[in-house]
Amino acid sequence: MSIIVVGGSGMLTNTIRWVVDNFNEDIYLLSRNKDSYDSFLLEQSNVHFQHYDYLHPETFDFTINDVTLVISWVHSEGYANHLRFLKEHVSWSKNKHRYIHIVATQKYNDAELLSYLSASNIAISTVSLGYKEDTGGQKRWLYNSEIAHGTILAISSGNDVQVGIATGKN
Repeated sequence: MSIIVVGGSGMLTNTIRWVVDNFNEDIYLLSRNKDSYDSFLLEQSNVHFQHYDYLHPETFDFTINDVTLVISWVHSEGYANHLRFLKEHVSWSKNKHRYIHIVATQKYNDAELLSYLSASNIAISTVSLGYKEDTGGQKRWLYNSEIAHGTILAISSGNDVQVGIATGKN
């Protein structure tokens, strides 16, 4: 069995650590920059890094088999290419399979991606990222720990999760 984590190398570090601690599967980290990952994660025997650029998926020449879970933080301009990657390079498990769709600001429509996943009977949980307000009422970016908490909640519950205050653009 395999788990794929796409993108979010720094911001999803705590999520990936949680996955390593809670799943006995091969974990594939797909990203443009291996150096962004925590060395502890890369040293794990079941963690494998593969270079992946969702803007240029044609450079990916590897198939990942028996996939049970994909945790994906792909910027919206990469949705069409990422869909192509999923169709050509991911062989889903015959049993239970899920897709965690992490969305920040969304300039491009994800309907085709989500439609493909739904038609393939893949359970989808969306993690929508908003913002927080500091003590002075100023908007601030979410902390990595807040993003990780929301993503872990989506994985463990199977539900959609809103992290922070919705921006109205998700």
